[in-house]
Amino acid sequence: MIFNYSGHGGSTRLAQEDILNKPMVAKWNNKNKLPLFITATCDFAPFDDYSQFSLGEELLLGNLNGAIGLLTTTRLVFASSNRIINNNYLKYSLKRDSAGRYPSLGLALKEAKNFTVSNSGDYINARKFILLGDPAMKLAIPDYKIRSTSINGKPFLPTSDTLKSLNKYIITGEVLKPEGLLANDFNGYVYPVVYDKPLLIKTRGNDAQSLKVDFQSRQNILYKGKVKAQNGRFTFDFIVPKDIDLDYGSSKISYYAENGIYDAAGADITIQTGGVGLKEKNDGVGPRLECYLNDSTFKNGSTLGPNPILKLKMYDSSGINFSELAFGHEITARLDQDFRKTYFLNNHFQPTSSGSLKGTISYPFKSVPSGSHQLDVRVWDVFNNSGTCKLDFKVVPETKTNILSFGCYPNPIIREATFTFAVDGLTGSSDIEIQVFTSLGQAVASIHTSMILQAEHVNEITWEGVGKDGLLLHRGFYYCKLIIKNEAGEIQQKLLKVIVS
Repeated sequence: MIFNYSGHGGSTRLAQEDILNKPMVAKWNNKNKLPLFITATCDFAPFDDYSQFSLGEELLLGNLNGAIGLLTTTRLVFASSNRIINNNYLKYSLKRDSAGRYPSLGLALKEAKNFTVSNSGDYINARKFILLGDPAMKLAIPDYKIRSTSINGKPFLPTSDTLKSLNKYIITGEVLKPEGLLANDFNGYVYPVVYDKPLLIKTRGNDAQSLKVDFQSRQNILYKGKVKAQNGRFTFDFIVPKDIDLDYGSSKISYYAENGIYDAAGADITIQTGGVGLKEKNDGVGPRLECYLNDSTFKNGSTLGPNPILKLKMYDSSGINFSELAFGHEITARLDQDFRKTYFLNNHFQPTSSGSLKGTISYPFKSVPSGSHQLDVRVWDVFNNSGTCKLDFKVVPETKTNILSFGCYPNPIIREATFTFAVDGLTGSSDIEIQVFTSLGQAVASIHTSMILQAEHVNEITWEGVGKDGLLLHRGFYYCKLIIKNEAGEIQQKLLKVIVS
């Protein structure tokens, strides 16, 4: 939701270590996951300097990649002042108003600047921070709330029952409107996630001058589910896995809910976890698995391309184990019985119904070498019974280039335009042609070039809006055809409709 950076930088990169630059951004394909970029660094987006096209502008104007907006700078700024306004903006953008709603991007910036100037007096540095984007837009934080109401029939309080390993718990909750009243018209799905106590983790201290710093992170998931909410209320139950941290401490229940109209979020950190319960009986049976590659028509021994997608369906009457505390009980896929090629899939689990009893995993493999391969998948339940499945397949070199997207901006075209496209499959050196036709099918312009294509990389070709005669095209509708010929001689095409204004 937010990419927040405070440190050295400029109009072409972030940090001396070059942690972000234009070539990196060009490889992104995040059109449905556009964050707000906060860059408290020098002149990251001097948009009024016509002699350059900054990294900040690149993030804002990308067609299939980049940011939904930027809180950034246009001139040189100072580290101490940057930290102040950075913290103040986060403070106001993540604060509900008296009606229980979050502010727009523009309102949060106004409040942050006024507070900064009133308390620090540094109006010069504050004026260099601007918002590139829609000031009326809000961050993707739900205004509706969620809270737990009971556990095993008792009110949900700090003194509520402690979650112990191999005990079953039933939790109820409510979806609330921004002002705190029950959302009795909310009928949708709730996605609860129960975390174990936070773990103490150290930063890596990559540089010789860097110190390793301790921080806490909740990484061990005890339960992950999907349940129905009716008239704003919901219930879910689960068995705590055998693999938990047995010491007592504060856990967390994280909630998200949606009904297709609005969504909600909330969390509880008062629940305690620790100790051994052992009240539930072990059924002795591991999860039932169904696995295939790419789609359900897969048959063992099938021939595939080098980028197959593992599809995994699972069910267990006790619940799937997501805990990462006990080594060897993770959800794994191992290629060719090689321990160095073991893929951990816990974070890819998506519940389908009945809490953690049922779910799916979709995991893309990249650049699997040509030849015969074997994939072994193993999943554990909360009692540490395991279920397995095995897939045999053969990989042959890819010969087809797939066009994932083909677009143009701006559209309508005023004068100059940029065509964008992304591909996967066979990449590398390719011949590219874009042909422009009138609505009657008359060819009026064409662009020829050669490019080194990369999978899922957004490529750009600029067009000055002129036809074969060198003159600007007349106003109206036109069709553009993208033609790609790859190294194997395969040709792929895709059409696009544009307007010249």
